[in-house]
Amino acid sequence: MAYTIEQINIYPVKSLAGIAVQEAEALPKGFAHDRRWMLIDGEGAMMTQRQYPAMALIQPVIEGDALRLLDRNHPANSISFPLQAKEGEPLGAEVWGSATQVLAPGGPADQWLSDLLSVPARLVYQPEASPRPVDERYARPNEHVSLADGFPYLLISQESLAHLNGRLDTPVPMDRFRPNIVVSGCEPHEEDRWESFTTDSLRFRVAKPCGRCVMTTVDQKKGRFDGKEPLRTLSKYRRSGDRVDFGMNLLLDAPGMLKVGESINPDFSPAGE
Repeated sequence: MAYTIEQINIYPVKSLAGIAVQEAEALPKGFAHDRRWMLIDGEGAMMTQRQYPAMALIQPVIEGDALRLLDRNHPANSISFPLQAKEGEPLGAEVWGSATQVLAPGGPADQWLSDLLSVPARLVYQPEASPRPVDERYARPNEHVSLADGFPYLLISQESLAHLNGRLDTPVPMDRFRPNIVVSGCEPHEEDRWESFTTDSLRFRVAKPCGRCVMTTVDQKKGRFDGKEPLRTLSKYRRSGDRVDFGMNLLLDAPGMLKVGESINPDFSPAGE
């Protein structure tokens, strides 16, 4: 069976729209430029589509050393700033109770976002050197993550999505689940049984299933909640205790490049052979 990388997606700003790329630099804490920025509210709490689904309508675009954000509904309305913040107000930030240090550069982007979302918002940036340890139950010592929910990478197979869509009255696209890596060539949910996989130059370790939340019900093209699907259907056949799983969280052994079209070689966990 041929296992292939079908998509690579990065999300420069947590919970904003993603960018599909043909290749990306894979680093231990996530793809280069993936979730290095996020929005915080007036109280300093992280902002996501769970509370502000219209964040899906803000499209990041990487232009050399700059990051441009544009309003999908009015593409001429945009703001640009350096892709990597070199200075700003140092702040402590938390992602689901996991602490890290960030910089808040300030400037016109904060007002632009606040106006667009109709709520006070600030952009903050996690420098490469800012530690944020991965949950020690799944990681090796000194493994860190960006501003992603908990792990550097999320993988889903095309076949798992097709299996879900076969159960839905209205199919949903892959962007509902915001994966970094999409693969093909599997049986549905076969990735659940992988212990690791390799490419020509990389080795990813499978950490744990990804528990899903209400964000899967946000229509990423409309920027609004769209009923109870696919979460309701997933809960009927993908429930594990109080969690509904779809996709697998990954850790990376060492840096390298990943390209769309590359073949991968999975190793099955002993329990899944």
